[in-house]
Amino acid sequence: MCGAAYAALVATVALGWARAFDVPISEAAYILQPCWMLTASQAVSPLLAGEVSLLYSGALALLCAWRRRPLASLAVVGLLLGTVAVELAFKYGLDQPPPRALLGRFERPDCFGLGYPLTSVPTPSSLPSGYAIRAAYFGLLLAALVGARWPRLTGPARWSLVPILAVLGMSRVAVAWHWASDVLAGLLLGTAFACLALALVDGFRWLRPPTAGRAADALARSTVSGGVEST
Repeated sequence: MCGAAYAALVATVALGWARAFDVPISEAAYILQPCWMLTASQAVSPLLAGEVSLLYSGALALLCAWRRRPLASLAVVGLLLGTVAVELAFKYGLDQPPPRALLGRFERPDCFGLGYPLTSVPTPSSLPSGYAIRAAYFGLLLAALVGARWPRLTGPARWSLVPILAVLGMSRVAVAWHWASDVLAGLLLGTAFACLALALVDGFRWLRPPTAGRAADALARSTVSGGVEST
């Protein structure tokens, strides 16, 4: 479903229909936002930078390897690299200039900027947002991991993910690096890859602690089998 929605959104952008909502949103965010919002949006940029995302995927891969799930390790890292390949394919194959190419004619209040200390790769198109892809990818994996390890936190982990992804996505529009359609496309693509990753890692169910009932059943079965053998 996410893949189909992504394809439909790309077609909308390619036909120029997304401009009807992309331009007004970006203009309002560029001109009207307060300085604190711009500073905060710049401050969260390194959280999901490409280099940092490799550390996240490496940590997840080590966790899978520690629990003797080598295929899960490969899936987490391999699908992250897959998102990069798809992202670059569309950024070089689709005509979607970044917002700053259009918004440069507007004056913006002087604000304290934190800059972007990590590396970035300039591309001719801004769709999809790689930042949004990684936000959805790691957000969904983390929510599933928390829910698998602590089942009572499944609901809170899933519901808290929605506003977090919304805020992180809006930060890309606030700094004028992406259109709203870029962010939405990134979230859809990241969700699709995360769902595939979760299927390959079995939803991290192997992290789930045994319940008291299961432990009691296992103990009862071992006792019965031991009694049969002794007789």
